[in-house]
Amino acid sequence: SPHQVVRDLELRVRVVALAGGPLAVPHQDQRGVALGEPLGERAWAVRVHSKPFVRWVWLGGLLMALGGVVAALDARYRRLAVKDAARERRGSEGTAARPAGAPA
Repeated sequence: SPHQVVRDLELRVRVVALAGGPLAVPHQDQRGVALGEPLGERAWAVRVHSKPFVRWVWLGGLLMALGGVVAALDARYRRLAVKDAARERRGSEGTAARPAGAPA
């Protein structure tokens, strides 16, 4: 039979108010079908979309955040920060306030 049910779809729609009238916008899922406005008798505009790599985008963001945390916790960077702070303290100790025009 040519009219066979392949899969039931769950209806989730947001209605956005526009100057030309309301527009039904589908939720941002990975796959979806949007039923638009009627084009004539028994004819409708239909938009089918698939976004198979949405999970990869989120996974990439989480992976970068994890990398930032690991880098911030690395002991090598903390040792460098301690050395730099000590070097700045030593450099500032030898530069006492001199009167203007006094030789260095």
